Amino acid sequence: MQQQPASNADNVRSTSIIAASQSRLSPIPILLLASLCVMLPVWLIGLPFSGHDAPTHLRWQTLFAAQFWNGDLYPRWLVDINRGLGSPAFFIYPPLPHFVAALLAPLSDGIAWTQQRLGISAALALFVGSTGAYLWLRELTRERVSALCGALVFLLSPYHLFLDTYHRAAYAELWAFAWAPFSLWAIHLIARNPARGVFVYSLATAALALSHAPSCLVLPPLYVIYAALLSYSSKRKDIFLWTCAASAAAIMIAAVYLATALTHQGNINDAALYTGFFEFDRWLLLSGRWQGGELAISGITVVQFGALFLLGALALRSARLDAGQRMLVIAAIAGSVFLLFMMTIVAAPVWKLIPAAQKIQFPWRLLTAQTMLLSLVAALYVLWARGAGDAPRGMLRRLALPLLAALFAVNAGLTFLGKPAFERNPDPGGADVPEYRMGDIANSSGLFEQGSAIRTAAGEGSARLERLAPRHLRIHLDARTDVRLIVRQFYYPGWECAGNPAGCAVSKHSPETPVLTIDAGAGRREIDIVLAQTPSERIGALASWSGLLVLAVLCLLARFWSARQNNRR
Repeated sequence: MQQQPASNADNVRSTSIIAASQSRLSPIPILLLASLCVMLPVWLIGLPFSGHDAPTHLRWQTLFAAQFWNGDLYPRWLVDINRGLGSPAFFIYPPLPHFVAALLAPLSDGIAWTQQRLGISAALALFVGSTGAYLWLRELTRERVSALCGALVFLLSPYHLFLDTYHRAAYAELWAFAWAPFSLWAIHLIARNPARGVFVYSLATAALALSHAPSCLVLPPLYVIYAALLSYSSKRKDIFLWTCAASAAAIMIAAVYLATALTHQGNINDAALYTGFFEFDRWLLLSGRWQGGELAISGITVVQFGALFLLGALALRSARLDAGQRMLVIAAIAGSVFLLFMMTIVAAPVWKLIPAAQKIQFPWRLLTAQTMLLSLVAALYVLWARGAGDAPRGMLRRLALPLLAALFAVNAGLTFLGKPAFERNPDPGGADVPEYRMGDIANSSGLFEQGSAIRTAAGEGSARLERLAPRHLRIHLDARTDVRLIVRQFYYPGWECAGNPAGCAVSKHSPETPVLTIDAGAGRREIDIVLAQTPSERIGALASWSGLLVLAVLCLLARFWSARQNNRR
């Protein structure tokens, strides 16, 4: 009996410390500081050049930013890559992450700065994503410390931090991670302010589509299931219906990119995207086809799934969680079991039944969805652990800080073992990735003399390339007979003689060397060759403008509907 007052005093002191920490806590600056610390070498130097995707993104960003600031507002055709033969990369690849990095281009110049601005943009992506995670999890937990811990778990997820940043330099996927929490946050906003929720959800989900195509096959299904669970738990089917309507608006808004990405696959070497190294079944766990260097993914899988199952089992013991939160924990555990199954060789028949799903290339990209679930469960675990009445004393209650420390240690250890190469002034030269090489680069380049970009292949006359700009060539022709010219740019559907004048035609030289071939009549004149806007581009632009209009209409309808519901109450 004599020890009871001391215990009560301890409880009062503990409660007062928690209250004081809550009143002083500033989560956003904490997340900014954490993002800067864990990304220190990245934003100081740039993406690790040893990362799988870093050289490609460096080449793309160098040309993308230069073309953007020279007036090409959506640089789909990169004119100077592939030894000056050009590339259709951004007809297929999402542009938004490169727009973000390009905005920094006027601040400095040079290859080293290009590398560094990619690193600054990547660090910004982690901060933006962790901020979104905090906003989402605060809506879920209605408590700041729990939301902050969940956001830090999101930030320190080994798949997110080590694999996507230090190992793979998956710049575009980092930006997909940045937008995902905002879509989940918006679903909660829909419950209390439908107009605002629809607006945020549509823009965040459109940004995801404009950032990383494979993530669009992984994350939006999670959004829809999450909305369905919230609708069910709150007995409000409008949450699910507004989310579906906003998803449609998001697809329309992103159509300026999606229209060409979905219809131009036949114009590139798309087999390179899904065969050989990129065959989906070689990356299934237990397939026996993994390379030794990729075994880190197995360890990351064990860490992330193990943490989720442990924290989820503990959180389910809590009486502090309401029915909706408890249902989300159960759904997160069940969803993780399904994701783990889909990442193993046992699921190969399922993948083969769904060819569209194989477009994610690497089944371990399902860890993007699992990272979101891990953050959710971690936040609800902390909510339970901080409860005054039902959480046990000891290690289980204090597991949040050891978990964050363990995640940081896993990232640090993997980074140390992986030894990412941070080098200044890397060489950005070389060819584009195989899918955007329209033919043999060496043989195509061999058609031209050193330093030459045009030559007369047949007929009598001379030609001079007066202008070489993205999607626009100007040729000065002085021909005594009909001539055939070849130009140092890859052929791509859409290249044509401006105005389609008589006696001028554009074609492909050969399947092996598919450079531009121009047939022109005799005479002395200037010929303009343009890569005209394709039907898909026009349809996509129209759909995007229509999507913004649909979004405005949805927001107005949501506002009127919300006002009507409030009047009924």
